[in-house]
Amino acid sequence: METMEREEEEVSKKRKVPDSFYDEDEDAVATKRPASSSSAAAVEEEDEEDDEEPPKIEQLDVQSLKQLLVSFEKKITANQKMRIKFADDPEKFMQSEFELHKEIEELHVVAASPELYPILVQTNAVNSILGLLSHENTDISIAAISLLQELTDVDTIAEQQDHTLPFIHALAKDPPGLELLVQNLPRLDETNNEDAQGVHDTFAIIENILEVQPAYADDLCERTGILKFLLSRLNTKVFDDNKLYASELLSIILQNSMENVKRLIQLTDLDGVETLLRCIAIYRRKHIERQDEQECCENLFLSLFSVLLNHDGQMKFMECEGFELLMKCLEEQEYAAGCTIKCLSYAVMKNRAGCERFINVGGLKYIFAILVGKGLKKSLRRKVSGEKRNVEESAFSIIAALCSQLYRHQEGDVSLRMAGKFVEGQFEKLKACVDYYVKYRKVLAKTNEDLERTRQLLIDAGDEDALVDFEDEDNLLVQRLDGGLFVLQQLSIMLVFAVIMDKACLHVVAAMLDTHNVTIDEPLEILRDMIATLKEEIALDNGKDGKAHADALQYAETLTGWAAAYDMLLDSEPIPDGEEVDGM
Repeated sequence: METMEREEEEVSKKRKVPDSFYDEDEDAVATKRPASSSSAAAVEEEDEEDDEEPPKIEQLDVQSLKQLLVSFEKKITANQKMRIKFADDPEKFMQSEFELHKEIEELHVVAASPELYPILVQTNAVNSILGLLSHENTDISIAAISLLQELTDVDTIAEQQDHTLPFIHALAKDPPGLELLVQNLPRLDETNNEDAQGVHDTFAIIENILEVQPAYADDLCERTGILKFLLSRLNTKVFDDNKLYASELLSIILQNSMENVKRLIQLTDLDGVETLLRCIAIYRRKHIERQDEQECCENLFLSLFSVLLNHDGQMKFMECEGFELLMKCLEEQEYAAGCTIKCLSYAVMKNRAGCERFINVGGLKYIFAILVGKGLKKSLRRKVSGEKRNVEESAFSIIAALCSQLYRHQEGDVSLRMAGKFVEGQFEKLKACVDYYVKYRKVLAKTNEDLERTRQLLIDAGDEDALVDFEDEDNLLVQRLDGGLFVLQQLSIMLVFAVIMDKACLHVVAAMLDTHNVTIDEPLEILRDMIATLKEEIALDNGKDGKAHADALQYAETLTGWAAAYDMLLDSEPIPDGEEVDGM
């Protein structure tokens, strides 16, 4: 028994076919092959038909493809027979391995004829190819992966979806396709170039499937251990192409499905959120110069954004000291620091406990510094996500969340601390808010002009259907929010909060707005419109999500109270015309 086990171990070591084996032509291989034993000759004679050369295809059509597939199936069967009969002598089944590998290569021609993909499904060739993923010889497995990668090329699939989508369904919809792809990943040794390419091609297959059928992201994570594999693959300091691809794939999977976000949060044998934070921590102090590694860092943060859109994800983030990590990233001022601002805006969104933690770990000094153009190197402001505006908008969102979530909380201590930030330094932060308000007011005005121009073009073209779609209230609101309205809403929250907390702020805001011919009432009107929209959304929700509904009601009540207090202050506190502000 022990002898058999030792022989099996020896066989497994010998099974991998040398790279040079596939570089030589068949005649050369034949001359190197050792003389066969009488039993081997008998098997070769028995399987003589299986050793026939694959048909030479001049032009691929249904008949010639079926011939190829018949030959392919014969080579699989022949290889299985040889492996069974000569399990203790790899040299005797090596030729059948070479022929199978060659047959797989022949099938690459199918990728140029997507109209023939249904034949792969009808003949059950898809399952045959998938079966080779678990072949004992990883060279065969990698060859099958390479074939699937070419067959699932997005451009090919998109070209003739009527013919290609059934192939994608056969590959991914039902077991064992996705399972076999993911189960094969851990056995590939990425220190070997061929195996590393096999991992890269597997990632490509999964990405291709999700690009044409995003709904399969749920199946992928429900039926396989892909989340665990990707997180483990990313939790390394060594950067390479596969780490970049793993980061892209993880962000795609999480952005495609909130159910997958929940699965990551609930991972049992691996703490998903903690591991993701460990992956990010690798870049806390790292100066990243390579553009592809910068992209990897951003992908990790994109995955964290998705996690923080979930309330349980926010709680787990706090439990794993995520706020503390992001503060350390800001301290280091390396590339990761520029990614943290948007991440923090997600962490405090509709999250009072998160707002408290943000303040307790010293977040105010960073976020208000960014408000006045400090706290983050200029190079980081412009590098991350390609534009400075993203950093500004995220900073506004954080401050607005802190103002609204912590208003009159903890006996008002936090509210007073927040209000003090707007007053300190001769109203430096408050003046910055007004400057930004004027800037984004112009951005929104430009958006409104563009929308009106588009509407007029549709009217002139007489395209009534397109005009109806364009004038849909939800569509216009989304475009206006993206075009400056959302930022104005956040800035209006900040200005109204500062004014109702300290009436000295009223005179500063009024005087600065007056220099731009803007009335002090305008931020109030923006806030009222925001409240009206919020109440409509609450009415439509009708309490479907208990906690979210309660949070939205409380938020609306807070803003409504602010609007009333601001209005009363305007009535009771006269604003002299042309009032000057110190430092202007």
